[in-house]
Amino acid sequence: MVLRGKVYNIGPYARFHPGGADVLLKVAGKDGTSLFMKYHPWVNADALLEKCLVGLLAQAPQE
Repeated sequence: MVLRGKVYNIGPYARFHPGGADVLLKVAGKDGTSLFMKYHPWVNADALLEKCLVGLLAQAPQE
């Protein structure tokens, strides 16, 4: 999942998500920033998902 330009492996966190794993799976492999901001704009995702961070989303090369 991508959140604010960072790529996370949300698999290990899914079972702890208060809204259930199904909500997270809707954005698996996608950018979930807008969905996250809709429901959790006050949550510090960097701290919460720190151990799930895979890396930064690469920008597409400009032609």
